[in-house]
Amino acid sequence: MHIYLGNSPEIMVQQLHRLMAMSLHQFEIGSLRRVSSSIEVFAGAGSLPVATPFAPYTIFPPRIMRHLTQWTYEQRKMQPGDTIVQQILLPPVEGGVFTIICGVRITDVFCTANTAGFSYTTLEGHVEQGLSTFSFEGVGKDAVFKIETWSRPALPGGAILAPLFANRYQAWCTRQALAHVRAQLAVQ
Repeated sequence: MHIYLGNSPEIMVQQLHRLMAMSLHQFEIGSLRRVSSSIEVFAGAGSLPVATPFAPYTIFPPRIMRHLTQWTYEQRKMQPGDTIVQQILLPPVEGGVFTIICGVRITDVFCTANTAGFSYTTLEGHVEQGLSTFSFEGVGKDAVFKIETWSRPALPGGAILAPLFANRYQAWCTRQALAHVRAQLAVQ
């Protein structure tokens, strides 16, 4: 994790190269807090809207998080092993005062007849330890976009602050992400 004053878009490529060499956080999944959230979406009968938030990774609104994905940088499709640089804005407003830069690695990409999505795991130095799965499930009017996380704060003292700040902030960010994905699908 690196903390910067102001927005730091010029260092994203440098951070991508640094984070590509980082190891995954090691954890026991049973020791992590599990949260699952979803919204109903409709993107046309019989089709999963896989390309929209996954190819460019536009799940979180830019006032919360900016990013650089390895697959976009290398101009190809997402695949397991890819790294995402996450630039978290604090406070979560356009042009936040501070940015925290950390990374995650794609550990799974899946697509079946009724489900499409991916999972990532946090890298060493991330503010959280854990994994997240983002998926579209179902088709047509029954389609649901789902975010599932298993996580805990990675910073010393984080367990004490989690109920007061981290858990609430994560829940708020998840609600914002769900609304952001729904809004993107509405304009398609």
